[in-house]
Amino acid sequence: MRLAPLIIILFFLLIAALLYSLFFSESGINERNMIVESNKELLEENQRLMDENKKLSESIKQAQENPNMHIENIAREKFNLTMPDEEFIVFEEEDENE
Repeated sequence: MRLAPLIIILFFLLIAALLYSLFFSESGINERNMIVESNKELLEENQRLMDENKKLSESIKQAQENPNMHIENIAREKFNLTMPDEEFIVFEEEDENE
């Protein structure tokens, strides 16, 4: 009996098993692609949160440096308050359905 054909057959079976494992197993290419995509989304979310954190830190720093200006901005933006010599103007929003 020749040993060479048996080794070649075993070699091809090994290659087939490795290819099957590469493409169809739990730790295959599809799983890797899903992990890479998830990682990309998490990095984008992380960057967004870092930007938001930076803005909030700047806002806190400005409030600490000039607390009266910060209080005035809150009063103007959230409560629509004005100084005695200012005029308050309200713009009506148009309904898109009309």
